[in-house]
Amino acid sequence: MTCFDLPEKESAALATFKEAGLEERCAFIGGDTFAAIPAGFDVITIKHFPDMWDRQNAVRILRNACKALPAGGILYAMHLVYPVQGGGGVEEFFPAYFLGCTMAQGGPQKTAAYVAWIEEAGFTVASVTEQDITAFPADTIPAHSVICASKPA
Repeated sequence: MTCFDLPEKESAALATFKEAGLEERCAFIGGDTFAAIPAGFDVITIKHFPDMWDRQNAVRILRNACKALPAGGILYAMHLVYPVQGGGGVEEFFPAYFLGCTMAQGGPQKTAAYVAWIEEAGFTVASVTEQDITAFPADTIPAHSVICASKPA
């Protein structure tokens, strides 16, 4: 497993690998997802980039992921979502919460928006898994979705 993050995150990442006893199995590459994502991997997992950036910047990162993968390569994108259905007032809470605590340029979208961005970046979406927010404890705020997509041949 290789972690790709900002260069200044290297020492913390390596310390975490060592603490977990994974320093022989994990590596770190520093860089900028807006410039390029390193090639040579069959699977890329992106966590929270789609909800941290607006559509234009999220698609830019996703396009770089698509360029980095070989044909048939897999993308897993995990992100916060704005629940379409649910209970306990979550739908009303999310807009107020994220207007008050804006995350960078973005914020949660409906899963359909992320699917469209991933497809716009050149991927074919294979599956979408959303958390069942009705099974959450009443005070749980974030809901996540994971989209699995592949780079066409």
